[in-house]
Amino acid sequence: MQIRNYLEGFADREAALRKIAEVDETAFGEGFTEEELRSPIFGVLDDDRTFLAWDADQVVGVSANFSLDVSVPGGSVPTAGVSFVGVRPTHRRRGVMTAMLDILHADGLSRNEPIAALWAADAAIYPRFGYGRATRRLFTEIRRAHGALTNAPEDGSIRLRMMNSSDDYSLTHPIYSAVHASRGGVPAVDNRWHERQTWDPPSSREGASSLYTVVAEDDNGVRGFMRYNVKPEWTDSHDNGTFTIYRLMSRDPAAHAALWRYALTFDLMAKVKWFNAPIDDPVQLWLEYPRHATRQFEDALYVRLLDLPSAITARTFSTECDVVVHVTDSRFPENAGRWRIAGGPHGATCRQTKDPADLALDIRVLGAAYLGDASLSEFAKAGWIEENRPGTLGALDSALRTDTPPYCPFVF
Repeated sequence: MQIRNYLEGFADREAALRKIAEVDETAFGEGFTEEELRSPIFGVLDDDRTFLAWDADQVVGVSANFSLDVSVPGGSVPTAGVSFVGVRPTHRRRGVMTAMLDILHADGLSRNEPIAALWAADAAIYPRFGYGRATRRLFTEIRRAHGALTNAPEDGSIRLRMMNSSDDYSLTHPIYSAVHASRGGVPAVDNRWHERQTWDPPSSREGASSLYTVVAEDDNGVRGFMRYNVKPEWTDSHDNGTFTIYRLMSRDPAAHAALWRYALTFDLMAKVKWFNAPIDDPVQLWLEYPRHATRQFEDALYVRLLDLPSAITARTFSTECDVVVHVTDSRFPENAGRWRIAGGPHGATCRQTKDPADLALDIRVLGAAYLGDASLSEFAKAGWIEENRPGTLGALDSALRTDTPPYCPFVF
């Protein structure tokens, strides 16, 4: 088996993309149409970071890294955005995916990306490669009949304006960038990513409307936005449509509430759905009937520390901390061993040491805690952390966690 750049062996990029689509369909059961192959979906694909696995003259696997910049506490970090990882059913359990991940991780390190991140199609796979679940998402469904908001802020100066989502970049990007700067886990986006996320051909809507954006603004500018579509449905002559939120971001609670009211009072729609809401979205506090809202928490972004000291020093800590951690890492021996992790709100250091270890844990635990959501205390209760010096578990837990939970607003 060989793993090579995906363009090798093909006459042009279009032929190589067709091969990616073919392998992807055999692995996941969902193929790409010719329209999609020529769409912005593949506009963010880096030609020099996309790979195919070959068994003789047959392509048996595909994988890719996106070049991302993901927000972390106190800043942002270049990130290998692992995606398109799939293996033909005939070649599973033969080390193909392991070999492709090794290539992707080495590619990330060669570009000074201290972490890799991905959305897992199968949550059981990636912890074996050192990934930890670093963000969660909230799936919520709210029936319009129980969608009254109480104690939600109101601001009479807010106006709502509607447009096609493909035209919203100049208005929405400043809001997105503000969220990127204030919350961990948010990848920076440019116009290429905007085109990918707002590409909306009729063939993909499954009976729903076009993708629209509504902005909440006042005389000083845009304060929030929501991308959505609506899907009409009639049941026994009654309206039973669905309002689906794809993105909702704002600068302040009043703008956020104005956008939620727009969704929850939309004519002919019986329910509002959002499959990827932040776990701390305030609508759950504003609902008059919160028990009638569906709330389901799911895993979202997984993080793998490729270069442990560089990853730790790229972020700040919520509180002062100075602990020695013994790290195990079966795939990157350079990350293994004892490290003195110290720092606070102004920065962090991570240096190898021969001092006795205060804590012992695996690299996947640090990956899970890296963006500020996971609780080290919960991992300790599961037997994943050994505390040798009392108090150090709590110290590191407090240092790594953030008041605002991390959030990744889109699947890549």
